[in-house]
Amino acid sequence: MDTLVDSFFPVPSAFNDSIGDLEGAILKYPSGAMDTHLSMVSNRLNVVMKQLAIIATIFLPLGFLTGFFGQSFAWPIAHLQTDFGHFLFLGIGSELLAIVLLLILFNRRGWLGSGPTA
Repeated sequence: MDTLVDSFFPVPSAFNDSIGDLEGAILKYPSGAMDTHLSMVSNRLNVVMKQLAIIATIFLPLGFLTGFFGQSFAWPIAHLQTDFGHFLFLGIGSELLAIVLLLILFNRRGWLGSGPTA
């Protein structure tokens, strides 16, 4: 029976191989598109995470300094209430200094304003 079917419908094996190769190539296209899309999403997520890390790094020392001077320590309360210079230097100056130093560091490393945006 097989020889009868083969005599009416001859299909060379090379043709079968080329159809199989074409099928494999067609199945790879959606996979490549999905990989490209996921790579682009991952790159955008990395940019957003970098921006959030910079913001957190700036506010971490500010939170520490605010918490430190907000405690009921005898020395800071006694000196910061009597002398306005100490208040400006320790209370406000240390926070401004922390922000300025972090911004200088981030600018030197190229983390501010350069690179892809989200």
